Amino acid sequence: MSRFTRFDAPAFAKWLRGAGIQRTVNHIQIHHTWRPRKTDYTGEATIRGMRDYHVNTNGWQDIAQHLSIAPDGGIWDGRSFELNPAGISNHNAGGVCIEIIGDFDDGEEVLEGAQLAAVTAAVRSLMDVFSLNESAIVFHNEHSGKTCPGSGITKPWFLQQLKEVDDITTQQTYTVTDFPDVPDDFYGAASVQAVKDLGLIKGHADGRFGFGEEITREELAVILHRFMQIAE
Repeated sequence: MSRFTRFDAPAFAKWLRGAGIQRTVNHIQIHHTWRPRKTDYTGEATIRGMRDYHVNTNGWQDIAQHLSIAPDGGIWDGRSFELNPAGISNHNAGGVCIEIIGDFDDGEEVLEGAQLAAVTAAVRSLMDVFSLNESAIVFHNEHSGKTCPGSGITKPWFLQQLKEVDDITTQQTYTVTDFPDVPDDFYGAASVQAVKDLGLIKGHADGRFGFGEEITREELAVILHRFMQIAE
């Protein structure tokens, strides 16, 4: 079963800065999911459902998008950033695909609140890391007959939201650990950093600790072996 990581805006910004992405990125695609709607969202199960549909029904190699923006402001990872998205036919090379969960056509759902703050923060982080400007932001409907990302969202309005987003959102950093997925208010955050400083744990290759994940017997053996080496 695929596992996905949910970031808040500061954690995503920190992860992105340290991800070391090698692929050339020259534009950011903005989409809405249409289905699922905001009211259909149930957390990671919704992200897994989209991946299953994209792989098993559409025949794609993975979930189409690199990021999914949840109604509660969560930023979910998806397709590897080293792969082009499956977002806009014949316009995917060099793109990062963002899917905002919801149906934002006129008279349907509204992009607002935590979700709006999350997508603008994510876009600004991407613009910063890949040295892009507003001309690199592409709406799906610019290259297709679809309304995506929704007829209720105009590009001038979206660009204005980017200008107004609070800079603090993307400048915050976690100060307790070096891992972007370990919240500062987690009671064991200092202990996580302590064992990292000792060299007992190193985290995943993408910079995450793996917060909330179960440890395997193999991983435990590696940690115990490192501890024995330190203790000698």
